Amino acid sequence: MSTIKTISFYGYSVLLVFLAIWIWVMMYYAGKAQYDENYGYFIYAILNSTVITLLIIIGWIKKRRVVIKNKFIGIGFLVVASPITILLFIYLYQFFVGQYFQL
Repeated sequence: MSTIKTISFYGYSVLLVFLAIWIWVMMYYAGKAQYDENYGYFIYAILNSTVITLLIIIGWIKKRRVVIKNKFIGIGFLVVASPITILLFIYLYQFFVGQYFQL
C-alpha cells in the first residue's frame, strides 16, 4: 500500500468520524440556541450532512476502493448523520425525551 493510498484511507475515516460528530454538535446547538439562531444551526447541520452524503456517493463513483475499504465507517456515517437520520431525530425527539425539539 503506497503512502498516498494510506493517507486517503485514514484521512477518509478520520474525516467521516469528525464530520459526524460535528453535525451532531450543530444539532445540539440548534436545540439550545435562541429562536433565530437555532434555525441557522439546523440548516447548517442539514446542509453539511447532505453535502457529505453526496460526496460519499461521488466517492463511490470515482474512488470505489477507498469507500469499500472504509465501508463500515461510511455506513456508520450514513446511519448516524445522514439527512434522513437528522429529520427522524427531530420527528421522534418528543417520543424519546417527552418534549418537543426546539426549532
